[in-house]
Amino acid sequence: MQIDFHHTVSYVVAREAGFGHEDASQIAYAAQYVDDAVNSHPVRFDDGEMFARICSAHEMLDYRNFKELANHLVWIPFHFLPGNTNEQGHPAERFVCKPDSEVAREMVRACIRDADAQYALMRLGVTLHVYADTWAHQEFAGINHPHNDIRDIRHESDATRPWFQKICTYFGDCFDKATGQFVGDALPLGHGAALSYPDLPYLSWSYQDAYGHRHTRNNTLEFLHAADMMCRAARAFRTRNAQFENTEGLSDSALALIRMNFEKFTEEDGNSRHENWLRSLREDFGYEVVPQYIHKGPNSWQFQALGRAVASTPQGPEFHMWDGFYRSSWKLFHDALAAHQYDVLRRILPQFGILAA
Repeated sequence: MQIDFHHTVSYVVAREAGFGHEDASQIAYAAQYVDDAVNSHPVRFDDGEMFARICSAHEMLDYRNFKELANHLVWIPFHFLPGNTNEQGHPAERFVCKPDSEVAREMVRACIRDADAQYALMRLGVTLHVYADTWAHQEFAGINHPHNDIRDIRHESDATRPWFQKICTYFGDCFDKATGQFVGDALPLGHGAALSYPDLPYLSWSYQDAYGHRHTRNNTLEFLHAADMMCRAARAFRTRNAQFENTEGLSDSALALIRMNFEKFTEEDGNSRHENWLRSLREDFGYEVVPQYIHKGPNSWQFQALGRAVASTPQGPEFHMWDGFYRSSWKLFHDALAAHQYDVLRRILPQFGILAA
C-alpha cells in the first residue's frame, strides 16, 4: 500500500474508531512513516548522549538490489508479516504473508496490551500499517525465495501500463524477456515481480504463481476489508479489548466513501492519489481539518525533535539535546518501532514456531 492508504485511510479509520483529530493525525503519520524511516545509524548529541533509532524501510524502494534489500529485520516485521501456512509443502512458505492471519491478529493484540505506553499511539499507527499490508502483500514473502517469482500478470486498467512492458524496463538484464523469468540468482524479494500492482487500490489483476496456479485479485475489495478490520483494531485499542475482531468496524457510510475514492482515484502515482484523498476528507467526509504529512525537512517529526545539526563529526552529524526530545513524536515513534519489532521477531513469531532473527 502507498501513502494514500497508509496516511489518509488510516486517519479515517482512527476517526471512525472514536479518536479526535490530533490523536488520529499522530496515528496516521506513524502509519505512513513506517515506509519513510530509512536510517538506522545512531543519533549523537552535543552532551555525549546517543539515541539508537530503528530502520523500518529502505531508501528508494529498489527491488533490483536483491541482496542489499534482503533484511529480515525490516521486511518481516514491518511489511511482509509471515502467515504461517504451508500449502505447497515448502518450509519457507511459512514466511508467506496472509491477510488477517492468526499471526497478524496476535500482533494487533500485542499492540492493544501496550495501549498505556507513552508511545502507544505511535505503536497503533505502526501496527495498522503492518496489518493493512497483510492484505496488500498477501501471497508474497519478505525473503528472496522462488515463491515470489510470479509471471503473466494481466489487468484491464487504462491507468496502469502493462506488466511485461514495465518489468522489462525496471529490471533490465535481471529479467529474461524471452522466457519471462528472472535470471539466475536474481530471485524477487517481496512483491518485486508484481511491481506496484498489489498496492494500487483501484486495480483488479491476475497472475500465475511459481507453482503454475492462477490467482485473481480485486484490490478494492481487499483494501475495504483491511480498512474495516483496522477500524475494529483501533476501536478495541481505545477500550483495551484484546478480542478486537468482535468489535464494531466501519459504518456503511464510511465504507461507501472509502470505496468511492478507491474506484475514483486511479492515478498510478500514490502522491497524486494522496492529494485527492486530502481534498475528499474535507469535501466528502466533512472533516473541518485534515492531517498533514511532512516526512523530512522543517515541520517534519524528525526536524521538530532534532532541529539542525550543530556540529559535524567523523561519526556523523551532532545535534543539541533538549528536554523536549524525550517527549517528541519522532522519538516516541522509534520507541514504538523497537517495541513492535521485538514483539514480532522475539515473541510472536517464535510462538508460532518461526525464527526470523
